[in-house]
Amino acid sequence: MTEIIFEIVGALTIVLVIVIGIIQIRLSLLKLWNEVSNKEIVFHREMQETLALYYDNKNLFCDLVDDDVFMFLKKYRNKRKLRNIHLKERQKIFTELHSIYISIEKLKTDEYLELRNRFKRLQSSRRIYNTKVLEYNQRINIFPIRLVAVRMKLKLKEYFG
Repeated sequence: MTEIIFEIVGALTIVLVIVIGIIQIRLSLLKLWNEVSNKEIVFHREMQETLALYYDNKNLFCDLVDDDVFMFLKKYRNKRKLRNIHLKERQKIFTELHSIYISIEKLKTDEYLELRNRFKRLQSSRRIYNTKVLEYNQRINIFPIRLVAVRMKLKLKEYFG
């Protein structure tokens, strides 16, 4: 009789450990998903603000940059949420902003200081976002965690590059 009780207690202990483990995995996944989502929002807000600032100051570097660049940027200047457009388009926006930054970085004048600092903030938020996405995507692809992530309907996040 006591053997049966020990077996039942042992089985319940194993089940309890598994349940607690699953709960901890869920909580850590939700925390990581939240962090990635927040970094995504910050990054896209930074990109939107940088885009607006660069476009609003286009007269400062009209000699340095083709008009085609500003025609392209104008299309997205007033978009509310850049993260809702395709990744390729967002990457092209970033590339165009980067090309403008490279042009003004060469000049080294204080006139462009705010524009350079804004782009550096954008670069920083992009790196932080990509780091979190990489961590999140790797985490949800590990075997036992993958099972919980699928049940929670968590999907891979988009790496900006």
